[in-house]
Amino acid sequence: MYGRRLVFLQETDMRKLTVIIYSIFLLDSCSGMERRTGTTVDLLTAINVYYYKPVDAGEVFEKGMNFYSQKMGQKLSINKDQNVLIFTCEPNNTYEINKDHVLSDKIDWNAFFKFLEPCTNRESLKKLNSVQDAFHYSIVASLGGNSTYYYPDSLAHINYKGAGIGVEIGDSEGKFYILKTMPDSPAEKAGLKPNDRILIINHHEASQMTLNNVANEFRGDPGSMVDLVVERNNVKISFNIERKVVWIKDFLFKKIDPDSRLIKIDYFSSGISGRIAEDLKSDNTKLLIIDLQNNTGGLLAESYKLADLFIEPDLYMGEIAFRGNSSKYLSANRDKKIFKKIIILMNKKTSGAAEIFSDILQHYKKAILIGNGSGNVNTVDQIFSLSKNTAVKLTTGRIIRANGKPLQDSPLIPDHPEDVDENYEYVIKSYFNN
Repeated sequence: MYGRRLVFLQETDMRKLTVIIYSIFLLDSCSGMERRTGTTVDLLTAINVYYYKPVDAGEVFEKGMNFYSQKMGQKLSINKDQNVLIFTCEPNNTYEINKDHVLSDKIDWNAFFKFLEPCTNRESLKKLNSVQDAFHYSIVASLGGNSTYYYPDSLAHINYKGAGIGVEIGDSEGKFYILKTMPDSPAEKAGLKPNDRILIINHHEASQMTLNNVANEFRGDPGSMVDLVVERNNVKISFNIERKVVWIKDFLFKKIDPDSRLIKIDYFSSGISGRIAEDLKSDNTKLLIIDLQNNTGGLLAESYKLADLFIEPDLYMGEIAFRGNSSKYLSANRDKKIFKKIIILMNKKTSGAAEIFSDILQHYKKAILIGNGSGNVNTVDQIFSLSKNTAVKLTTGRIIRANGKPLQDSPLIPDHPEDVDENYEYVIKSYFNN
């Protein structure tokens, strides 16, 4: 299981890029808050208001400070006297904060950050730019799950509009891997493959770099080169790949034989359901194979719209349970597309919106699911802008399946647990002709 992932390519739509990079759902465009100055109060307010379950801002602050002390602090201790936290920066400097006041203007946060500076690990400051960013990072990290604080350098990766080679990369236990190459990208044409381990990039040892550092080496001007050494099956392979502007193809159609058609969907982007519906209008094939392998999600609303093409109207497709309310989805399409059989291919990277689409068609017996599992991404995340250079991603809701059960408690299970990769002929022979 890869710990984190980044995709490196050209994309001007922040919603689409965020979906690909962080495998999250965005129900709408990235949200902004009324106050957007990037203060600690802004961050704690966002958590207090939008986090999927009720939290106490003071408790979040305390939890974040404990994380800070353990991961980023040096010679920093924390004691507690009822609701007052007492911070001691060795040898004798102390600072007190009442947890009940963290959402008010009674705390001088700048003075607190100045107090923390000599007690903060230098490497943390080097990575996160400032004590405030390190502190905010700690608060969000202490929430666990998918919650993420985007400081200026990490946010720059989301907004980047240069050239790359079209790869998605991830890290696991300090090692960096190619997760995916984009169709028709320089990376795919050069022969890079998923699970290639990145050893050297532009003459830098990857083992001495962070994920962001590695991703940064892929970016550059169109026409410039990326020098890469990867390990594949214990063999080192060198690549010299030209950077280009890479536009993402979110899906493709392919006729396999006269009776069978393939739709390969890489992610659920804005409007994809409408484009697929248009392409299916004149289709009269008997078998439709929908390949969702390595599809890490996308816009959740699009998965419901696409499922709506294949099921009867007025059926419950599921809901998103937010704190205090929920959004239910019912099928409404009166012009259902009928195929003799629909087969959905999935694997352990099939996540989020792709899981929801698969669940609906499986639940109403419109498709059979084939694969070695799914990603079991069971929450809804949204990004909130805090300032021009900072943002926070928070889990804001839980996904309820078409059977009425939370995805978290009732994972999606394929009908046939088999790894078929892209062997579509085998799928046709085994699950359609027979």
